[in-house]
Amino acid sequence: MKKIINMYFAPFKSCNLNCRYCYVPKIYKNVAKPDSITILKRLELLISKIEADGFQIGAFCLHGSEPALMTPDTLVKISACLKSHWSRQQCSNRSIAIQSNGTRFTEKYLAELKNQLSRLSDLKLGFSIDPPKVIHDQFRDNSFDLVEQNYLQALDMGFPVSVLSVVTDTVIDHLEGFKRWMKEQLLKKTQTGNPYKIKIKLASAPKMFSLEYIPAFTDFLIENDLQSLLQILTPGYCLQAGNECEWYEFDIDGNCYSCNKNFNQESVFANWMQETITEIVAKRKQLFVNDLIHAECCLCEYEMICNSGCPTDRIRSGDFSGKAHECEMIKKILNEKEKQGIHFIDFYNQNN
Repeated sequence: MKKIINMYFAPFKSCNLNCRYCYVPKIYKNVAKPDSITILKRLELLISKIEADGFQIGAFCLHGSEPALMTPDTLVKISACLKSHWSRQQCSNRSIAIQSNGTRFTEKYLAELKNQLSRLSDLKLGFSIDPPKVIHDQFRDNSFDLVEQNYLQALDMGFPVSVLSVVTDTVIDHLEGFKRWMKEQLLKKTQTGNPYKIKIKLASAPKMFSLEYIPAFTDFLIENDLQSLLQILTPGYCLQAGNECEWYEFDIDGNCYSCNKNFNQESVFANWMQETITEIVAKRKQLFVNDLIHAECCLCEYEMICNSGCPTDRIRSGDFSGKAHECEMIKKILNEKEKQGIHFIDFYNQNN
């Protein structure tokens, strides 16, 4: 049986926006942008090393800073490169994803993609949109109008599209606008199946969502039946793997990070150009193995869902140190479901 490796690949460390909660350090943002040939050669090298050690790629997402800085032609070639890998591994029905700020996916860019892709389903376009407009513009360089226009264009052209919304404290003052936008997208999903996915996550550092606002935001989600949008309550997300999370972020220069939350020089734990994938996997397994977990977690019936959450985002001080940042949110939502006669495991398993 093949060993699976789920990964982000960062072709760039630069970006065309200056978002207020960007996790990419400033020293990375000034790095020269690699050309298309370099990107493709590095990715081919990484894939060859993965195959040489008996692994196959499971989930693959272009991430890092802003991956859509590449040309449509390069993106199509990356898709073909991954398809060749999966074909060699006798895998079917897999596609690559790209998580983008959405500003580059203009009608012209999308048209070039559409003309070159053999199937639109080979590439899933992820848009980062933080509604309503007043919040998005505040945190993402006044880009809401352009991004929403591109997002709607991508839907109209038939690309499989997802939406990821990062929730900061600011949302508490704009809940009605947030609800309205989310409900509009959920209606689209119900009517057409696209966007195929809409998810929200609480902001990580440096704009970590405040614990004091979690009760109010949780009540809002429950009252408006939006709790199913939470990543932390959706099967298959790294947030629920706890200390056993095994996602990887590989960058163009050979650096290995645990994920994009740790996309900084201090968090490089290996070099994929110099080390084998087997060695890198062994190192990755040890990164969070000893991270603090609260003593109460082992007694919690919901621990099997969250595994104390992402070790990077856990509460770090006080009486709740070692618990998932979303702990009280998870408990209240699942408890409410059980009051409605829905077992929390059933709710979780159906929450796609």
